[in-house]
Amino acid sequence: LGNGLAPPPGTTAPAVQPWIGAGLGAYAFILDDENITDTRPGGQISTGLLVPLSRRFDVLAELRYAAAEDARIFSYTLGLGVRF
Repeated sequence: LGNGLAPPPGTTAPAVQPWIGAGLGAYAFILDDENITDTRPGGQISTGLLVPLSRRFDVLAELRYAAAEDARIFSYTLGLGVRF
């Protein structure tokens, strides 16, 4: 939710809507395969494509890389979005 553009009535959205993003946050980790968790500050960058199917539905693809001290996370998302 929130990644797409809602075009004005009577117009259509672009066929493909690319984006890039960056952010800061707190990341929680399980240390050494135990139930000990730690939370550390980190940052993330992301990029993706949003393909509108209609005024209410989208297909979304996103790549995200996050880093917090020694931990690195690479993730991807592919999904169907609904606008309200």
